[in-house]
Amino acid sequence: MQTYESDANIGNIKILAVDMDKTLLTDERVLPQGLDERLDKLADAGIVFCPASGRPAPKLEEMFEGIKDRLAFCPDNGACVIYRGSYIYKSNIDVELYQQVLNRASEDPRAVPVLCCFDEFYVLA
Repeated sequence: MQTYESDANIGNIKILAVDMDKTLLTDERVLPQGLDERLDKLADAGIVFCPASGRPAPKLEEMFEGIKDRLAFCPDNGACVIYRGSYIYKSNIDVELYQQVLNRASEDPRAVPVLCCFDEFYVLA
């Protein structure tokens, strides 16, 4: 199996999206050592690195604070894509549907409904 360093066809790849948990992150839930050098090599090859996660965008970008402007991000389980600080894709849930879900969750006294938006979140009090 070739690595990205030895593959002569690496130029055909334009974006590399990688899940965070149990894929990119170590068992200690931190970024692996040497990631910066690997990201530099991908960038040199013209490949955009895209961390993907169920995490909201602000948290995901925080994890890559020093280099976030060089990356794309796919937060919120794919609900949007951010490239160099700008949203290039957003998928909106139907207003009636999310209101039904929040209303149902509000009926359970053990629940704390949270509405996550692209760059904000709201807790119903």
